[in-house]
Amino acid sequence: MKSIYKTKEGKKKCLELYDKQLKKIGAPYEDIYVDTSFGKTHLIRTGNKAGKPLLVFHGGNSTTAYNLLLCKFLLDDFDIYAVDIIGHPGKSDEVSLSSRGYSYGEWASEVIDKLGFKKMRCFGGSFGGGVLAKLMCVSPEKVERCVL
Repeated sequence: MKSIYKTKEGKKKCLELYDKQLKKIGAPYEDIYVDTSFGKTHLIRTGNKAGKPLLVFHGGNSTTAYNLLLCKFLLDDFDIYAVDIIGHPGKSDEVSLSSRGYSYGEWASEVIDKLGFKKMRCFGGSFGGGVLAKLMCVSPEKVERCVL
């Protein structure tokens, strides 16, 4: 499989930065992996486990760890499932999907299924907002509410 990283050292440094940024959020978290037909997908679960579940999508070529630093204001109110978008930096498989069709929406729909939810509140910025828009195109019934 072709890597999204130019070098193994580059990938290593990116993942080291990911882990450092994740520790900076200052909240407990757990790693979750789900298998989709597009590949293995990594999520970070953090926030208030008594809160409403919220699926969070990061921007393109960014990471969930960095996005969580920007979205710390969500931690007190939501049970956050922050997903590493497949084919982007992070711990999900390095499978690049076309942004022209609905593959990212189909992938996101499968992620919700694999997490065991029928529908979720969703939050997506930049490219993550585009993934969320594609999710609403293919499975609108799975999006309870959303912020783009």
